[in-house]
Amino acid sequence: MKFVPWANTTSKTIKHPIQSTVSSLPKQIIQPLSCHLVDDESRFYIHHFSTQTSILLFPLAPPSFRERLVSSALRAPSLLYALLAASCSHHARLACNSTSQKNTLGYTNIALTALQNALASQADKVELSEVASAIVLCTNDACNGNPSSFYTHLSGAKHLLQSLVEQEHTGNEYSFVQWLAKWFATLDVCASASGSYRSVITNDSYPLLETLPRPRLAQPDDLCGYSLELMPLISRIGQLANQDPSLWSSPVILDEISQLEAYTGMFYEPDKPGSLADTDPITREEKMRNTNNAFASSSLLHLYRRVYQFPKDHHMVRTAIQNILRAVENLTASSTTIVLLLWPIFSAGCETDNAEERRSINMRMQHMESLGLGNFKQARAAMNSYWSSGTHLTWVQYLENHGSVFVLF
Repeated sequence: MKFVPWANTTSKTIKHPIQSTVSSLPKQIIQPLSCHLVDDESRFYIHHFSTQTSILLFPLAPPSFRERLVSSALRAPSLLYALLAASCSHHARLACNSTSQKNTLGYTNIALTALQNALASQADKVELSEVASAIVLCTNDACNGNPSSFYTHLSGAKHLLQSLVEQEHTGNEYSFVQWLAKWFATLDVCASASGSYRSVITNDSYPLLETLPRPRLAQPDDLCGYSLELMPLISRIGQLANQDPSLWSSPVILDEISQLEAYTGMFYEPDKPGSLADTDPITREEKMRNTNNAFASSSLLHLYRRVYQFPKDHHMVRTAIQNILRAVENLTASSTTIVLLLWPIFSAGCETDNAEERRSINMRMQHMESLGLGNFKQARAAMNSYWSSGTHLTWVQYLENHGSVFVLF
């Protein structure tokens, strides 16, 4: 296996003790307790990840996936410290704790060193924990606003995942590999949809996903919140949007764009009478239908604005925005499911000039930001800056001109 380069940084010693009572970890989490959880601080952060951070990252995923992630980390230093970094970063934003922010860097550096050592010691085999470590580091970069590190880790994760997929796996292992494949693909799609970013996948084919049964691909997925069949469509729309428009004059490309529009539109499922009963909370199935609708509508919005280059007041642009907002409004304001919808919400916000729509979008994003989500904080700040500028530039052009680059994950 080819060694994957990772960012070289100097580890920092983590010294600050948590000034609060450390809750006990659930028994299924602490058996066996990792020898690396040697102090109250690290035990606090792994508990915080298990009970808070992981639920925010994967609000629709079954508990078994989150439990498997944590239990795997207790046997793999690189994954453990990557999760500790994720938890520490999340806690720092919740508590406005500068010491936790410093400790995040320390945990990240230890995770990188452990991952380098693990890869160097096993030239012929990739472990599940190594792939998971790389993907967690990508996720942390996206949430913390580190675009250059994000791409380094995403490229490394791609190579590791491709090697992992080629290996033999037992039933339980294979299920976890599928989750990792979906997680990686979600990050890559978010990158390709985030303005000037590029996908690290060159053939529109994500490792392992194309082998899943078609019915499973078509239905909304419980990790990303939308159909896996939408992934290559979103990625391709992002690629087209970042190309020179003069390249779109080819009949072949024009036909492809038309097919993209038609196929993407098939994933939108209109509200049915009585489908949203006056009950709280709404069913999991309804949550996933709405998240899927938001992504399908956001895909069309990007196609209309960034490929067709329709004006903001074009009726198809307005319909796409209204469909996104309808999907968001169908979810309760306190629902953590909205965490999955940063790309659709941000896109709608940047493409509407309607004051009431902007107010509603800003309030939803502000609530998500209050949950300690750094990606919502930087996206909301960029969106408000774009609104205040009164510019006639597209949001992509405006953010590029101001050096504001982030991943809409």
